[in-house]
Amino acid sequence: MNLGATTVLFGDRNGKYPEGNSLLVAGSDETILVDPSVAVAEGRVDVPRVDRVLNYIHAVLGFLLGPFFMLIGMVGMLVEVGAL
Repeated sequence: MNLGATTVLFGDRNGKYPEGNSLLVAGSDETILVDPSVAVAEGRVDVPRVDRVLNYIHAVLGFLLGPFFMLIGMVGMLVEVGAL
């Protein structure tokens, strides 16, 4: 489905879980693929050349891994200021 510069790339069963849908956003300089679906990853959907891919961490995964990423960030900051 085309919505101007944005195209919805539907997965199987109209994107119902676990397939998902993807957005393809075509700008004047770059094309961005937002949230690649299972069908895109498996090559079942034709996707033109893409310059960037934007994805997200699922809420449950983010909840579980959030403290780990916070710790990594804090260690990185301490290394940057010379405390470690």
